[in-house]
Amino acid sequence: MTPPFRTQQHKDDLIEALKNNIIDVISSDHSPWDVEEKQKEFDHAKFGINTLETTFSTALDNLLEATGLESIITKLSINPRSILQLDIPILKTGFEANFTLYNPTKKWTPSANDWASKSKNSPFIGKELTGVVYQTIKH
Repeated sequence: MTPPFRTQQHKDDLIEALKNNIIDVISSDHSPWDVEEKQKEFDHAKFGINTLETTFSTALDNLLEATGLESIITKLSINPRSILQLDIPILKTGFEANFTLYNPTKKWTPSANDWASKSKNSPFIGKELTGVVYQTIKH
């Protein structure tokens, strides 16, 4: 949330850059802060929100129509690994399991009570989102 989006044109330009592969990666920048750091005067509050539980859903809600599911998944998972020169996980006998179970069409409403993160600061609490991550498996 730093810098914050400024105008609709700013958002449109970012989406266009994602569509045209000018931007290669979508990152959550999960920056949770405890209540004491957020409930201050605006100029003194810490930047950041809890994005751990909502990154996939907010990407789907805001980018699916423009970029497609495959592009979102690639920019969230494959491209960061490629840039960092990490192996790309594959589902094959003899290889370490590393995958995510998700439903890209399921609707859900985030509740801070259900979150794994200790931080509960998010503008998405109580708002319907699309796309649920059920589990990440790494073994």
